[in-house]
Amino acid sequence: MMLMLPSKSTVVTFLSSHMWQPVGALIGTLSLIATLLISCGGNDADPASKIPSGDNNNCQVGGNAGYVNCPVQQLPPTPTAAITSGPSLTLSSFVQPVSVTSKYTNGPSAFFEKPLILSDTELASINNGSLNSWLEDRPDAVHVGGNKIKLTLQGRRQVNILDVRGRIVSRKPLAGGTFFLPGSAGEADNIPLIIDFSDSSLSATALNEELRYYRYFEEKTVTLAPGEQEIFFIESKNADEGFEYEWLVDVIALEPGGKAEKYTVGDGERPFRFVIPGRTEVLYGHCFLTWSNLPLHPPCVGKKPDYWVRLDPNRYL
Repeated sequence: MMLMLPSKSTVVTFLSSHMWQPVGALIGTLSLIATLLISCGGNDADPASKIPSGDNNNCQVGGNAGYVNCPVQQLPPTPTAAITSGPSLTLSSFVQPVSVTSKYTNGPSAFFEKPLILSDTELASINNGSLNSWLEDRPDAVHVGGNKIKLTLQGRRQVNILDVRGRIVSRKPLAGGTFFLPGSAGEADNIPLIIDFSDSSLSATALNEELRYYRYFEEKTVTLAPGEQEIFFIESKNADEGFEYEWLVDVIALEPGGKAEKYTVGDGERPFRFVIPGRTEVLYGHCFLTWSNLPLHPPCVGKKPDYWVRLDPNRYL
C-alpha cells in the first residue's frame, strides 16, 4: 500500500491523532525554523533585504506568530568629505561701540572731525539724560585712545596660529574737531592681547605674571581643529598724540601643507579707526577731571562729577 504524504491543509488533522503527536511536533518545529530562516536571512544577493523594516527594527514572522528579533546588519556610516578648498580659517570681529562707557572712565569718550558747538539747551539735554544715549544716534563719532576688539577665529581645516598683528592703513594729524573726554575712574580693563602702536612690528603682546609684556605667539601655541573656535580680546595702545589712525588686524596661520597664509579683518568692510587727543578747537569734559591738576572750571562749581561742560582746550589739552 502506497503511503501518501499529507498536504499542507491536512497537517492539523494528522497532528490531532495520538500516534502522530511526536512526529507532528517535530514537523511543526522544523517548519517554524524554516520560516524564520526564510524571513530573516533574506537574499544574499540583495544587501538591502538584510536590513529589517519597521519602527522597532524587528522581523514579522507568519500571521499569528507575532514579532521576534532578527539580526540587524549595520551599514557603515557615510564618511564626511574633508574640506580641501577655500580658506582654512574664518574670521569675524566686533568693536566696542563709541557709546559704551569704559570701566576706567566716568563716561564714554568720542571725537568728531568738525567743531561741534552745543547750545546750553543741547548740553543740558545730555546732562539730564546721558552722553551714551546721545552718541548712539551719532554715527560720525570716532573712538578716542584706541579700539577694543573681540576677534573670533574658526578653523575649517586644522591650522596653527603663528601671530596676530596690527597693520596701519593710514596715519594723519588731527586738524581741529571736537573731543568729549571723561575723567579717570580707576584701573584699565584687563585685555589679554595688546597691539602696541609704539612697536614697529605691531605684534600682539600680553602681560605675564611679572607684569611685563611679551610677544604672545612666541610663547603660546594656538591650534584650531576643523570647527573649533578661539576668541581673542584685543586693545590698541600707545599711538601718537594728535593723530587719527585707520588700521587692520592680520592673522598669520600655518596651513596643513606647511604654507603660512595671512587673513585680514577690520570693522566690517572698513578699517578700525581711532584718534589720540591733541590740540583741538572744541573740548567737552567732566567737571572733576582727575587727569588734570588745573583749577576747577567755573561752570562746574556746585555741579556733580559727571556733569559735562565745555572747556578751554588751550588749558586742558
